[in-house]
Amino acid sequence: MQYKQIKISALSGILFFCISLIGFSLNNENITESSIINHYKSVSVLASGYWVKIKVLKSGIYKITYKELTDMGLSNPSHPRIFGNGGWMLPEANYAPHPDDLEEIPIWMNKGSDNAFNQNDYLLFYAKGPEKRYYATQDSMYRHQLNLYDAGAYYFITSGGTGKTIMTEKYIDSVPDYVTSAFDAFQWHEIDKENLIQSGREWYEPISTQSSSTFDFSFPGRIQEEAVRIRIRVVGRSSATSYFNIEAGGIQLAPISVAAVNLNSFTTAFARAGTKDYKMIPQTGDDIPVIISFNSADQVNSRAWLDYIDIQTRCRLILSGKELFFRDIHSVAPGNISEFILETTKLNVRVWDITDLNNVREIETKFSGNKITFRVSTDTLKEFIAFSGKDFPSPEVIEKNLPNQNLHGLPQAEMIIVTHPNFLEEAYRLANLHQTKDQMTVTVVTTSQVYNEFSSGSRDIAAIRNFMKMFYDRAQTPEEKPRYLLLFGDGSYANKSMDKGNTNFIPTYQSPNSLAPTQSFVSDDFFGILDNHEGGVSGLVDIGIGRFPVSTPEDAKIIVNKIESYQSSKATGDWRNNICFVGDDEDNNIHLIDADKLASYVETHYPSFVIEKVYLDAYPQASTANGARYPEVNKTINDKIEKGLLIFNYVGHGNERGLAHENILTTNDINSWTNVPRYPLFITATCEFSRFDYVDINNVNGAITPKPSAGEMVILNPVGGGIALLTTTRLVYSSPNFVLNQNFYKYIFSKNDIGKPNTLGDALRYTKNASGSLINKRNFTLLGDPALRLAYPEYKVITDSINKVPVTLPFDTLKALKKITISGHVENEDGVFLPDVKGIIYPSVFDKARIVTTLGNDSPNTMTFLLQDNILFKGQAEINNGIFNFSFLVPKDISYNPGKGKLSYYATLDNGKDAAGTFEKILVGGFTKDPEMDVTGPEIRLYLNDTLFRNGGLSDENPVFLAYVKDKGGINTVGNGIGHDIIAILDDEETNPIILNNYFTYEMNSYQKGVVSYPFFHLSQREHTIFFKVWDNYNNSSEATLSFHVNDQPTNIMENVRNYPNPFREDTWFTLEHNLSDQELDIQVRIYNLSGGLIRIINEHQWVSGYTIDPIHWDGKDSSGEKVAAGIYVFQIILRSKEGSLISGNGKLFIIH
Repeated sequence: MQYKQIKISALSGILFFCISLIGFSLNNENITESSIINHYKSVSVLASGYWVKIKVLKSGIYKITYKELTDMGLSNPSHPRIFGNGGWMLPEANYAPHPDDLEEIPIWMNKGSDNAFNQNDYLLFYAKGPEKRYYATQDSMYRHQLNLYDAGAYYFITSGGTGKTIMTEKYIDSVPDYVTSAFDAFQWHEIDKENLIQSGREWYEPISTQSSSTFDFSFPGRIQEEAVRIRIRVVGRSSATSYFNIEAGGIQLAPISVAAVNLNSFTTAFARAGTKDYKMIPQTGDDIPVIISFNSADQVNSRAWLDYIDIQTRCRLILSGKELFFRDIHSVAPGNISEFILETTKLNVRVWDITDLNNVREIETKFSGNKITFRVSTDTLKEFIAFSGKDFPSPEVIEKNLPNQNLHGLPQAEMIIVTHPNFLEEAYRLANLHQTKDQMTVTVVTTSQVYNEFSSGSRDIAAIRNFMKMFYDRAQTPEEKPRYLLLFGDGSYANKSMDKGNTNFIPTYQSPNSLAPTQSFVSDDFFGILDNHEGGVSGLVDIGIGRFPVSTPEDAKIIVNKIESYQSSKATGDWRNNICFVGDDEDNNIHLIDADKLASYVETHYPSFVIEKVYLDAYPQASTANGARYPEVNKTINDKIEKGLLIFNYVGHGNERGLAHENILTTNDINSWTNVPRYPLFITATCEFSRFDYVDINNVNGAITPKPSAGEMVILNPVGGGIALLTTTRLVYSSPNFVLNQNFYKYIFSKNDIGKPNTLGDALRYTKNASGSLINKRNFTLLGDPALRLAYPEYKVITDSINKVPVTLPFDTLKALKKITISGHVENEDGVFLPDVKGIIYPSVFDKARIVTTLGNDSPNTMTFLLQDNILFKGQAEINNGIFNFSFLVPKDISYNPGKGKLSYYATLDNGKDAAGTFEKILVGGFTKDPEMDVTGPEIRLYLNDTLFRNGGLSDENPVFLAYVKDKGGINTVGNGIGHDIIAILDDEETNPIILNNYFTYEMNSYQKGVVSYPFFHLSQREHTIFFKVWDNYNNSSEATLSFHVNDQPTNIMENVRNYPNPFREDTWFTLEHNLSDQELDIQVRIYNLSGGLIRIINEHQWVSGYTIDPIHWDGKDSSGEKVAAGIYVFQIILRSKEGSLISGNGKLFIIH
């Protein structure tokens, strides 16, 4: 494989002179799949023993004294051993060779005169740093590669046993084929300071567009007649063609031209790059200044950056400092013996062959005058270091007594959780949830453990991928393969920065393209592309991958809490049967069309689901000072989220702050949701809604500020939002979006390859592998648990008869004002009747679908679509012995033309399961003959939060409005008749009625009485009124009004403290109103006589959901059980919350005998 250059770093850049070339690789051969080794150690070297982790910042000779070894805590410092693989990045290609575990590196030990390693002795070793230098055979130039993820290289020290020492390679007496006193000198300049589009792996150094920029290089001992080769890469942003004029070593070179860009477009390239190679002979001696000046016809609006400068030449082999790195490409030939002649005035000079880190060898030399000579075999390119003395730096100690670990010895598991150490506790809790609920084998490891064993301690995405590939390769059967990888930690496009504000808890795969927003991406798919011939993001995804974008332990706890509540039996409800499609109104209705195609696909293939449609252009658009808005859409979406949905599917425009140009969903909306535990899966086929890797970087000081996206807020909302998101992180296109979105529905409700219902990870894996466009599908990610199964019902509800006529026979049409009785039963997923189950069924009977025409708000073209949302009846009935029946009266307000209606069912069962079903063969239309007459409207009782509320009472700013209604003919919820909706009007805003048809539910086994439950949010602190009107199925109406006062101030309030009856003879009850709703309260009633004597104390503990307490009983007796005398008494009621809030109130009571 030809090497592909990649570069990224945060705020790093060093000039390496010809005497300081560190680290080297010859990249001159293809790697084939036959070279891959798919066997792994079963025991890591870290599994036992005492270990110390150390760090170096660059390649070179390092020194550790005996005292330092003892200070590290080694039990046997006389026998030290060092392990490590250097700091170069691991290859992205699966077929490229890489270390499986830590390898031992040889050391050189100064043992003193006693030939024992002890006090006053020291060891030296060669450490390979994080930056890689290599020789690119395709253009015969040296290149460099910065480490994208870590600024250091790490090694591990232990003691005991026989360690690896540096062996000496004997002087070769054969006549050399090549003799040299020169070497290839290579330097580079790269300071990675700015990521221009906050995406991709390339970072650049800004340079002036108004004056020239000079970059100084110096090559002591440069051979003046030898040519210098230079490669320069620059980046320009200008509305006109840019020219970078280059001068090097006093010679004017050809300019680098960079094409213009559209400064006003966010979909075309933000900037363009230009690269040019030069070969020249400088006129400035050993010093070679490179001067870059920028020129463009649009100088005012232009910007310019330098990517890097690579420069190489030939220098004389002279050791004048502590150490010299050198190599010579001219020495390479098959079977070659090469002689190197090194000039130096230093004493005790050593030469090491450092080509292979794990096999560093000392080369025997001959010294004559001021020259050192050695001969070696050079059939491949060799890298050497010459040095003298003992004054070398010591590595930094990172961790003493490193805990033992053995990831290589882990058993196969279905799910792997790789977590940042900060979130380990919650990772274990999630693992336990899957082990107990799903009987899934789960392994939890930390990023540090993976790096230590698979990338020599350095942060590296390929370490995590290689860790997963180990399990993948070891599997003997499909069942043994890992199925899910959860990345438990947020990521950042600034992978390398260790600024405290950064969110790079688990690194991200960033695309090479870093200049074009439509071609740049972040993708977690990298971690799951595991076959030998694949790598990077090229290939098929082999496991389901998800990420928790958490930055704090509190974030981690929020998500695990949500999963726990989502999987609990308390989370059941007919919301699990509802899927909502939202379509944007832009681009000639393409998003509406796509949303409607998706809705139709689900209706056709999975008819048991209730499809809800919110298409923007079907709603009136309002013009505001901030632009066009859809207030009804905002409200509708928020209402649907609060009620709960299985899936919320948006198609259209968006960004990291919300959805649509009209702001139909904002971060304020998301943070206001309280739909626990009715969490939808969010599918957002839009741009950048969940750009989880975005952070804001101050380009002056490098400080980083987290900037959570709207998608992250959805999953991190502690009391609402979503359970997961199949969502986008960058710009995407509508056509491939639609393909991926539809493919997801093909898989999410089916079974995987081992016969289990697909999880989110399964479905996304199959979806991506079945979808097209490489870049577009990589922009979709799963923020959530890949091992989680959507909470859709497993069992089936079957309709048996209508008005006692089997549905296999012709049965009556559902006519207006006709009483209908429907019977059915429950089956398991295999279609087997369940005669022993009990539960509750929630049937919904729908009128015919109606044709809706959009309004053409943002387009001259309208479109029509079918919407089946008029509910004839929505009730609940008992299931006994697996069967059920329910009755209802068909409303007068149906559409009389006969057409296809729909029965939709949801059921909760006492065995912890739930069920769903549909029946689409009913006909609705016509009018029954001789219906029973009714001219009386429904009875109404109004409350807030609970039935203890009194008209005119207290409320907080988010009350739940309750309307209990009763009528012998049933309640009209159809919405077909003009003015016959169930409505509420808040504070006399008659132009803004609240339609409550879908918030009404009948009581158990009844079609004559039920309740409207509607949540209000963010009401102002003042007096409010709610006007309520309801119609029965005969179109008789009734109305009522409720008044209340909102007080949500931090000051706690108690009002209407009283007892009833008062006066009383035998028993009385204490009650009051307060603003401490939705919490546990300790309540104490203290009763005194008029002299202040304490007669009785009554203590209770209550969970209070509304704004009153449950009445507290007193039997008129004192603390000894004796009846108290008739007369006047004083009482005090004290409320104390769990958080310590305390309020009290007083009253008088009268006892008569």
